[in-house]
Amino acid sequence: CKRRNIPIDEIPLFGKDSIIVSKAQRLLVPYLFISTIAFYLKSLFSNLAVRPIDGTFDEYFLMLFFPYSNVICFYWFLPCLFLVFLFFVIIAKIVRPNITVLLFIIAIDLFVHISEDFFLNLDGVLFYMQFFVLGYVSSLHNWHKVIKEKCLPIAIVTIILSIIIFQVSAKVHLDNKNIISSVNGILMSVSLGCLYDKYKCKFFKHLFGASYMIYLYSWFVQTICFQFVYENFHIPFKIVFCCAIISSIYIPLILHLWF
Repeated sequence: CKRRNIPIDEIPLFGKDSIIVSKAQRLLVPYLFISTIAFYLKSLFSNLAVRPIDGTFDEYFLMLFFPYSNVICFYWFLPCLFLVFLFFVIIAKIVRPNITVLLFIIAIDLFVHISEDFFLNLDGVLFYMQFFVLGYVSSLHNWHKVIKEKCLPIAIVTIILSIIIFQVSAKVHLDNKNIISSVNGILMSVSLGCLYDKYKCKFFKHLFGASYMIYLYSWFVQTICFQFVYENFHIPFKIVFCCAIISSIYIPLILHLWF
């Protein structure tokens, strides 16, 4: 509920310690830096790419302001998360986020369709805001303690629901399946994390703190494996797939430890 012991509604919008500066350094700088490198590399090897590009300045600026068209398309979440943080602090300065606000945002989101070609993904910002507010409200009411106490049955139920949702969504169009599956997935992830902590598991300990770096740089490694190694050396796909998964985790991990 607080950032550096400062209530949400008191976090400054501008200045050295503002939400804009801190989140821009964390989210927008990597977005701009890595996207620029990826764009340059992809323009050089466009003939090998699944989505070829022309490498023009217009194309470069369009990909920055329309995140789903980025050469690394899964980087859409970086500017989206920056705007979610910013708008959430603004909302908190006007009205304290609570269950009523959460339900209001969910009601609005029932009519939101993410087009993937909207400027700065603003429609996506509105859609994902509900999960941000949900996290804030759950923190206020200590819902995580309930999940921690009941982590095993919650994990079992959410895993079963995930299978059911996957099977149903493959056959029937569900308008709200994104919300349903997302909340279910959040509960499943948190409950599994609680089980991991409860039984003092250690098999992911060496990756602690590196998840963000792995996410940022895994694209480069996977692209090399699939677009260069697989296409040119005709190594069996299963072997390339396994190598891509392992290397996309541990090469960024090395970078994380190095820097």
